[in-house]
Amino acid sequence: MKETIRELFYGNIFPSERCGNNNTEIKALTKRLCEGREKLCNSLSNEQKELLEQYDDLIGEMYSLYNEEFFVYGFSLGAKIIKESLDKE
Repeated sequence: MKETIRELFYGNIFPSERCGNNNTEIKALTKRLCEGREKLCNSLSNEQKELLEQYDDLIGEMYSLYNEEFFVYGFSLGAKIIKESLDKE
């Protein structure tokens, strides 16, 4: 069995954690987001902070579902491209 397939099966490959690590624009934007969120939290009451946490949880769930869909679509598209390229021979 191919090593990449084995690693994927055992859950040792995490594309979402590797993407963007070297992108300076993403790093800068992430820094700005963190700074802005910290400023916002400092101006909120405890009740408002709790609402923001709940909102963040929902956003996280939504992004997780989107990332799963993107991964599945990208994987499927890649397989289709490979299949089509092999069928043309």
